[in-house]
Amino acid sequence: MEIISTDIDVFVGNKTCINKSVYALWLKHVEAKDASKQLGSQYKDIELDYLFSYTLDQFRIFCMLEPMLQHPQKLYHQLLFQFSTDVKKALLFKYYEIDEAIIRQIIGKKLSKGTRRDLDEVSAKTLKPLKVCQRQFDNCRRIFKVVEDVPFNISEEVEKKFHLSPDLSRRYAAIVFLSSYRFECNKRKLSHLDLEDFIQCFHLFTASWTVKHGESIGAELDADFLNDLRSMKMLSNDINKLYRCFSNLAGQETEEIRRRLCSNDSTVKMLMKNIVSIASNLYKPKETRDFFVDVIEKVCDLGKALGWRVDHFKTFFDLYQVSIATGRQSHNSIHIWNRYLNTFSKCSLQLYRF
Repeated sequence: MEIISTDIDVFVGNKTCINKSVYALWLKHVEAKDASKQLGSQYKDIELDYLFSYTLDQFRIFCMLEPMLQHPQKLYHQLLFQFSTDVKKALLFKYYEIDEAIIRQIIGKKLSKGTRRDLDEVSAKTLKPLKVCQRQFDNCRRIFKVVEDVPFNISEEVEKKFHLSPDLSRRYAAIVFLSSYRFECNKRKLSHLDLEDFIQCFHLFTASWTVKHGESIGAELDADFLNDLRSMKMLSNDINKLYRCFSNLAGQETEEIRRRLCSNDSTVKMLMKNIVSIASNLYKPKETRDFFVDVIEKVCDLGKALGWRVDHFKTFFDLYQVSIATGRQSHNSIHIWNRYLNTFSKCSLQLYRF
């Protein structure tokens, strides 16, 4: 009797479906019952009980995913959930998406347990749930711990280890940098500034004021450069000469520019002196931390008192830089000054409001 054998191919799939709307609500720490009601406004033909059950099921999946989201390498190598690469990227992007209102309150602070305990104040100020504030803080702290010993290209390391977009990685690199140096970002004088203002200043710092290694972007301020800036203190003794050179250069500008820049000799001289003072003291850790406060109080506020627009301020910096270069300074001193003022002027203009 002939034996007939049958080959059977079996395919088992467990593709997990993620509802982006429910995921967004879970990240906002919305309760499942409230989340299902919000879904009900989108899916009016579906019974609320079913939506509630569906939402609970999605929330359970997200809770199981969270440990992997906190360690993205695990998400990419796990076999429990079958996701495409695009879905994994989308999940991580939303999980690590920066809430600007919350991070604005955290940036510059030490990413420690003590700061985390004070997040109820951040929650009260931003009107965001405490759990959301804690997730935002924990994301920053987690990234900080991974890259704190990386000497160059922080953003590239964040992008590599956390599978985030280049833009989001650069923003986290800025947060880590400003927090590691404890830059003061939360005094009342700075309350009008946005998170983006500080991030842009970080990019300016790393472009010019950090230690370089070939084409790599440094993660630490150049201590030798900051020490070299101490020699700029001697310029304070030549402010009158610098101002005469500056006013001569301003005289070659339009009548409106000349009148604006030279309308108040004493205030402009004070502004020049303050810029030199900030430079010559940057080697001190406390002065580094107070950089943004000093720029607002000693530079931007004087610009406002003079009634300068941004274009007036830009012309002032250009002429001031030339005034130094035409003086009797050494070639090395001029190089140090230009390296300082190129970045300082751009930071000041970024922070200036008039």
